[in-house]
Amino acid sequence: ILTHSGYQVPFAERIERAVPGLFVVAVGIIVAGQQVEEILDQETADLVAAGRGFLRHPNFALNAARELK
Repeated sequence: ILTHSGYQVPFAERIERAVPGLFVVAVGIIVAGQQVEEILDQETADLVAAGRGFLRHPNFALNAARELK
């Protein structure tokens, strides 16, 4: 599997469309607040797990909030 930013998001979207009512979490090198916002705005997934973003930057949520302000 070739990895890139958001590489597993399409899988989350397929599950989201195939199984209505199931809460789906998007994962896969999600490292920017804008990326999280796009996933949620497009209803690609219900939740986003940004583990790598938090590992790199403990203030990931604060940085994302500032970025999206």
